[in-house]
Amino acid sequence: MLEWFEEEDQYILILILEYSESCRDLYGFILQEKLSESQARSLMYQAVLAAKHCLDGGVFHRDIKLDNYVINTATNRVQLIDFGCGEVAESGIKGQFIGFACPPEYFADFEYEAEPTTVWSLGIMMHRTVCSCNPLRKEDGRLSFDSRVSAEFQELITWCLALNPSERATMEDILQHEWFRQERMSGAI
Repeated sequence: MLEWFEEEDQYILILILEYSESCRDLYGFILQEKLSESQARSLMYQAVLAAKHCLDGGVFHRDIKLDNYVINTATNRVQLIDFGCGEVAESGIKGQFIGFACPPEYFADFEYEAEPTTVWSLGIMMHRTVCSCNPLRKEDGRLSFDSRVSAEFQELITWCLALNPSERATMEDILQHEWFRQERMSGAI
């Protein structure tokens, strides 16, 4: 940490973070590498663990997306970065949405919660990683999947992208889901 400032409603931290030559943002990595579902699963398990770690520590990242994860291409280790939109995870966040993947509940009353919003963002990110496209079809807003992806993956994404936040998976539900079973059993991370 180089410097920090305390303001009335926020802290500003000036940090130097590692970003070695072997690191790339996950968005660029996925565009260049055509990942198998198994390879994507390994990376997404790490991404979910990082987001859960933040929430467990009371931090709402608010901008979960492929660009905000880096992968060390030498080790395949994934890290969450860019906390510029972050805030303390509290209930009933109101006001303008800040972040990448605005959850549908925001449009009802301009209010959203940290965990369901994070799960929504992760669902979009996981779908983009495995299927190389956005999950929601523009014409009718329904989910679309590549025919080659597993039923377990489709089930997980459908649960993460449930329109009603009370029906959406929790972070723990995601990590315990069958799609991540191999990662849990291998003791990944």
